[in-house]
Amino acid sequence: MKQQLNTWGMKVDNLVFDINKMDFIINGKARGNYGKGYRAILCSAFLICLMKYCRIQETYHPCCLVIDSPLTTYREEMHDRKMMK
Repeated sequence: MKQQLNTWGMKVDNLVFDINKMDFIINGKARGNYGKGYRAILCSAFLICLMKYCRIQETYHPCCLVIDSPLTTYREEMHDRKMMK
């Protein structure tokens, strides 16, 4: 997942899964502490990586993902940042 996020330009240096909280810690910060758009990117990266893993392991996966509208929030945040410069 770290490689996928870096490929997308997300700049992830450290990514771990906290087994007690059952959630990801990205660069020392809990996933829930990020904004809605960034969380949507993280969720999408996880789903894509899970699909790739299933294909490599030759286990069942429908090879179809439905990625919902929260990704639009991320795009709007990026647009707003560009407008502020």
